[in-house]
Amino acid sequence: MKKLIYIAIIVFLLLAYKESQAYTPDQWVELYQRDCKEVSEIMVCKQKLEESLSRAFSNRLMILYYLKKHDIPSWIATIPVIESEYKIGAISKSGAVGLWQFMPATAKEFGLTDRSNPVESTKAACLYLNSLHEKYNNWELALMAYNAGEPRIDNFLNKKGKPLKFETLNYYPQIMALQRIIEDITTGSNFYGFSPKPTKTHFKRYLVYTMFLK
Repeated sequence: MKKLIYIAIIVFLLLAYKESQAYTPDQWVELYQRDCKEVSEIMVCKQKLEESLSRAFSNRLMILYYLKKHDIPSWIATIPVIESEYKIGAISKSGAVGLWQFMPATAKEFGLTDRSNPVESTKAACLYLNSLHEKYNNWELALMAYNAGEPRIDNFLNKKGKPLKFETLNYYPQIMALQRIIEDITTGSNFYGFSPKPTKTHFKRYLVYTMFLK
């Protein structure tokens, strides 16, 4: 019985440590370089990222257009990689929908009626992200609030409530790691070894958006 209690205490302490631990962008790049066969389904790895970035070809130009229009940094376009793996119809267990994973209440607040519409959800995401940046005057905090919600970040800043979760603490460094990988792919240096391959469908949609954004 005592042995079980000790094990339970150790597990609790390990979980508590994980919740308060933030990895560096370099560590996140290493996590993304892992072989998917050797890690759990829910963990990040090379093949899953390449698939996500392949899907990104069809919407990335449109997203970059609206980010620039709203004076938002271009690297914010990596958010859908984490949120939805760039799947337009993605639905989370909590009920978040679309590329940007809008919850019903937030979608309503920013005038979004069809959360699975990539263009409309991107417009709403720009409004939401700008409102968060105006509030916190800091992109790292704004993105943490995008992930966890404003009340949780407000409590964190006021040293109230529970510690931030592992996912929230790692949200910004994970985005920075993804941006490094995308820049590496874009410049063709292949330092990190990622090779996403867009399909014909992606290219067709990319061309449509090119015409739409002129």
